Amino acid sequence: MQVTSSRDNIRISPRKMRLIAPSVKGLPVEEALVKLRFTPKDAARPIIDVLKTAQADAVNNFKLEAGKLIVRQVDISEGPTFKRFRPRSRGMAHPVLKRTSHLKVTLEG
Repeated sequence: MQVTSSRDNIRISPRKMRLIAPSVKGLPVEEALVKLRFTPKDAARPIIDVLKTAQADAVNNFKLEAGKLIVRQVDISEGPTFKRFRPRSRGMAHPVLKRTSHLKVTLEG
């Protein structure tokens, strides 16, 4: 049985989140949470939140055991990009792209 949980429009670029995602694939959920908790990156926080949500869904909605859940997939895709401008000298402006990402976690139990 597979359980998925997702979160959209996270204000962290997908490139930063993709650095962390492979480190938790294939691990049991509890071990993945411990590993992410001690990861010194801000992108770990949304992944922790979605993992906890998926675990709670699996236990409450599908009656699966929390100890037997394994992280099968962590998909991170690009969300909408906010386009802003930074003033520069001589009346010019340079673009600033504020990227967002979509996160989807799949657990198997």
